[in-house]
Amino acid sequence: MATKIDKSFPSEEGESIGVAGMLGAIEATTNRPDSVVGEPSHIMAGAALKQLRLPPKRWG
Repeated sequence: MATKIDKSFPSEEGESIGVAGMLGAIEATTNRPDSVVGEPSHIMAGAALKQLRLPPKRWG
């Protein structure tokens, strides 16, 4: 389970390696798909709405 699947991210030292490679290795080794619950995941949004006791609303 991860919060993001970025291949890289900016840091003070420059571009740094993200978690995507590690997730790929775990997925390949376990033969199970990864679970991403961070932005922009519907899982994270649903949990936030539930915590705030707000109904889902479609924007558009």
